[in-house]
Amino acid sequence: MPDRLLSILIPVYNTDATPLVNALQAQLRHAAPGGEIRVYDDASPDETYHSRHGRLADDPAITYRKLAQNVGRARMRNLLAEEATGEWLLFLDADSAVPHGDFLKHYLKRSNQAHVLAGGTYYTPRLPSPAVALRWHYGRHREQRTAADRALHPYRSLTLNNLLIRRDVFLSIRLDETLRTYGHEDTRFGWELAQRRVPLLHIDNPVLHLGLEPNAVFLNKTREGVRNLKKLYRQEGLGQDTALVQAAHRLEPKSLQRLFIRTYDALAPLIEQNLHATSPSLRAFDLFKLREWFRDDS
Repeated sequence: MPDRLLSILIPVYNTDATPLVNALQAQLRHAAPGGEIRVYDDASPDETYHSRHGRLADDPAITYRKLAQNVGRARMRNLLAEEATGEWLLFLDADSAVPHGDFLKHYLKRSNQAHVLAGGTYYTPRLPSPAVALRWHYGRHREQRTAADRALHPYRSLTLNNLLIRRDVFLSIRLDETLRTYGHEDTRFGWELAQRRVPLLHIDNPVLHLGLEPNAVFLNKTREGVRNLKKLYRQEGLGQDTALVQAAHRLEPKSLQRLFIRTYDALAPLIEQNLHATSPSLRAFDLFKLREWFRDDS
């Protein structure tokens, strides 16, 4: 296997990436000798993480860098790809955990089958804390999907976490850096891959998502994601096949939108209570997103 064939890229913000890096170090030496791990911190305000991550650089295969100012999710990933030395890039979120010792091998043995491979995500079978119930339920029931399920809509099912991609392919597209807030960088990226007919393969090689946001934080991030999707849709027509845009289309004409808004706002306290419950309704969460879609139009 050629030197520097694989670059594992881990963007960090207020998260300790050392458990993930430690789990990958031995795998990298055996599965991809000469490969590298890059951990870039997007100006986390907590210096505790900086001191922990700085010690990772004792391994010559690991590059750690902390940016002087926050550049956002898309720019951070573009920067990691620009400075990577590998032919292949593996993007992993810092709050992920690899499930077994052959994680990298599973990717590399199938890398000759496509230019992009998506491994998927899974969640703990039990709710870790009531404080993160909404994020956990959403992950378990909407994001945790087999490769066969994801392959039904391969480009629409793409997520940036746990994605193996040829470096030249990624850099020919790049992430949209105008989307500085949370959400839907992967929607646009998947659309670009589809337009160019880049070979994409979904496989069952998931990572465990550990860093679940508290309910209020997840709801705020969802608001940001809805705004990003709305921007992509209105400016470029992207996202027409998403459930949210299709639901918004069904509420035409404006009279139906106004009726929905009035009804939702009357029930908002009950919906909000449900979204913070231990067993939240994902249907209520869908309605929350739809209300946010119409937020600036009401």
